[in-house]
Amino acid sequence: GQRVLWFANEDQRNKFVFNPSPYLPSGPPDIPPPRIWVTGAPGSGVSSLCNELSREYGIPILKFKEAVMKEVEVGIDLKKKVAAEKAAAAKLDEPYPEEDEDDKPPDEGEQEEPELEWEETEKEDLYIAAVKKVFGPHLGACIVDGQFYPDPEAEEEDPEELTLKSLLPKALRTPDLFLMLIVGDEVAVNRKLNLEEIDRVALEELDAKKKEREEAIKKAEQEAEEMGEDPSAVADEYPEIEEYDEETMPSKIARDAFVEHKNKVDEILGLWIAEESRWEGGLSEEMVNRKVQVVPISADRPLATVLKASMWHLRPVVNERQHLISKTQAQTLQPKVAKTLVNMGLAKVSKLGHAVVSDFDAHPDGGLVGTEKYPVLLHDRIYFPGSQEAREAFLRAPVVPTGPGPCRWELRPAIAIVGPPGIGKTTLAVELSRRLGCLHLTVPMVLQHALQGPDGDLQRKIRESVVHGQEVPGEIICAAVAARLTRADVLAQGWVLDGFPRGAEEATMLTGFKVIPHVVLSLQAVGKRSASAMSANKPNGAQRRRSSIKTSDSMQLVRLQVQKDEEAGLVAHYSLGYGNVVELDGTRSKWALASASQTAAAEAIRKRCAHYRRFAEGKAYLASGLGIPLAQLQKKRSEYGNYCPVAWHMQGSLRVARDMRFAVIHLNQVFWMASEDYAQQFLDNPEVFQMRPLPVELPSLIRLRDRSAPGTKIVLEGHCPVVLGEKNSLLKEQHYVVKYSDKLFAITRDGLPKFMARPYDFADVELPALRPPPRVPDADKVLKTVNALGKQTGAKSVEDMGTLVSFLQVSVGESVCRALLAANRQRAKHPTRSAKASALLVAAKHLRKHNPLNTELEQKRADADWDQFMKELQLPTQLGELIVQKRLAAESEGGATWGSIDQRRYQEVSGEFDAMFAAGKH
Repeated sequence: GQRVLWFANEDQRNKFVFNPSPYLPSGPPDIPPPRIWVTGAPGSGVSSLCNELSREYGIPILKFKEAVMKEVEVGIDLKKKVAAEKAAAAKLDEPYPEEDEDDKPPDEGEQEEPELEWEETEKEDLYIAAVKKVFGPHLGACIVDGQFYPDPEAEEEDPEELTLKSLLPKALRTPDLFLMLIVGDEVAVNRKLNLEEIDRVALEELDAKKKEREEAIKKAEQEAEEMGEDPSAVADEYPEIEEYDEETMPSKIARDAFVEHKNKVDEILGLWIAEESRWEGGLSEEMVNRKVQVVPISADRPLATVLKASMWHLRPVVNERQHLISKTQAQTLQPKVAKTLVNMGLAKVSKLGHAVVSDFDAHPDGGLVGTEKYPVLLHDRIYFPGSQEAREAFLRAPVVPTGPGPCRWELRPAIAIVGPPGIGKTTLAVELSRRLGCLHLTVPMVLQHALQGPDGDLQRKIRESVVHGQEVPGEIICAAVAARLTRADVLAQGWVLDGFPRGAEEATMLTGFKVIPHVVLSLQAVGKRSASAMSANKPNGAQRRRSSIKTSDSMQLVRLQVQKDEEAGLVAHYSLGYGNVVELDGTRSKWALASASQTAAAEAIRKRCAHYRRFAEGKAYLASGLGIPLAQLQKKRSEYGNYCPVAWHMQGSLRVARDMRFAVIHLNQVFWMASEDYAQQFLDNPEVFQMRPLPVELPSLIRLRDRSAPGTKIVLEGHCPVVLGEKNSLLKEQHYVVKYSDKLFAITRDGLPKFMARPYDFADVELPALRPPPRVPDADKVLKTVNALGKQTGAKSVEDMGTLVSFLQVSVGESVCRALLAANRQRAKHPTRSAKASALLVAAKHLRKHNPLNTELEQKRADADWDQFMKELQLPTQLGELIVQKRLAAESEGGATWGSIDQRRYQEVSGEFDAMFAAGKH
């Protein structure tokens, strides 16, 4: 074949050349689990980073040195056992010595182990075998703690052949990636050594030695005096304790030793030359030479920052590991080479066609047609990313969709840009056509192209208008535009129509020629800022031609308002009829405006691709974005009409939907959905939501002129059935009249949506048997009568008058009985009233609270008054309980307690009780 294979060394290559069949894969190779090697000098935080990576990725940590040395010790023990067996066998072959009484057999514990003798490469082979076993094929995904460097306290350093630089290549074991942590001396010292603690301990030991010397001298002097010797000479026998200086401080000695050891480890691991971006010497250079990626990570920063940098470098190894093999097989091509491979049959265009690969990943239904400037060859298939950045992203992660390809129709952009003069339509059109690779068309360009074409009726009409200096009529321009859009170059590349159509009339005529843009970009401008932007966007040539005209902001605002009025009908034509208008802020920068416009165009084409693809597969698809007129959608309504079938099926709710964005077409019928979520559920399984038919009787609004027709009588005496059914209250506000089940219902504004959605819940409600009589027409006469009656009965206060009015405002029967029952249940005496007066007050306030004729404000006042009155009735009981509790707490020694909360509550209740008497409310 034409495949290139890579081998670890020459011996492996020779084995393959001698007999390649056992080594050729029978199928796609399996991607091994990730193995990440983390190492660095002491103080770089290797262990901490390993723990964080293990927590983030959920894979275990391999302590490499501990595992290898454990296997080495097993090998050494085995060698010792073999040496002991050989020594025992050799001893048996020796002649039996003559017995000597002085000779005693050595104890078993005193027998010396035989000294091991190592051959030239035997010890190295033992380490290599240990590395192979620890880092073997059985090892799964892991984070390798690679701190495999000499012990600073060891008397002898390990030979070079026992370092990782030698062991890993000879054992044919390499990880996916090396994270080499680089740390400065000072940072490493601060992390590993507590210099202050070292000095503190050393100084304490020095003080202890001084004290011990002084005690020894004192004891020796006492002994000399007892023996009659001169005690002054005793101190000379004890040497002085040397003090620490800057050079002999233990912290400095420890720091120098640590830095020396760290520098040795740095040499073993390799030095990073940042200016040249390369490794020099040690393990790192050896791994780089063997095509293993070694990433330097600055470990002087906090652990969170080091972790973030490490995970960023580990993305290709961990997050994008599924592309590990495929990204080595993808290669870039020149456009000419790609065409040559296709023409020669050596490669084929992928099933994506010329769709942008990155867009197809995010939107499987396709998107904008990509350019052929950046082809990529992968598995004998050619892909076309949309840009250089997209190609680099595809090379890093060559994701190839496994499902069906995109839409078979390769749509080209069809965009119309409208807006006030000077807002930047031409600038946007030029930039958008450059980005999308389509043609930029203006009305002058279209007319010029028509004049250059073959003679015909259209060319004659245009020429007549130009020769006579007249403006070309709108219908002629629309015909010329329609003819231009059918040319081969426009059909192959797409088009961006600059500044046309200019109003609703031209839009209607253009629609008559079957020209409906995928998206209409309406540039909006508001206020003086827009006028200034329009003046700034005016071309230099136009400014010179109009130098005699004052282009002030005020004039621009006038022009803006005129153009806005003309475009209102245009936007309404496309927005209401086709739903393809996208409004953009024309005062933004041209780069931001171009990016937003490109996104809108791409989204419109993606929607169309999704619709066409689902239509070809016999699935339901959204009607929005297809340019279908609203009238046509209404003609193709299903048996559900404008009712949402999903809401009816799931909730039993008759929700009316009229938003074009959520209209769904299925089997040439249009179903209207109430929301985006309902539309998506219907798209997923349309058959399920068509199983429940609509009820035979549906609610309908009665027009105002039909309300007074003969035989139209509103039920429930004009009360709203929704308020009656939900709140069990009466409300007569005839905002709407609805006909349902041959009955007319008066519905409030808030109750209309609920009744229209679930009329069967409210159609059978009944009026209560006891309900207040209708209001008296002449309320002023009634009020005068009540006032006169109050004077006759001797009412002394406004409250007494209000109590009397409460009795007169309700029916005497049921309401009074309920009030008296409430007074009987309470049986409470108000502190400032007699028992009889308290009962009457309870009944009166109960009547006022439950008066059905209360307004909303009166009801709130009555509820507040009732709550306050009930609170005052409870005050004596609460105050008595607190007084008893306080007395018990004062008399008992350890039983009842009286805390600050109890005291504060006692003061509050007492204050309210005193204030009630002082205010004289009742």
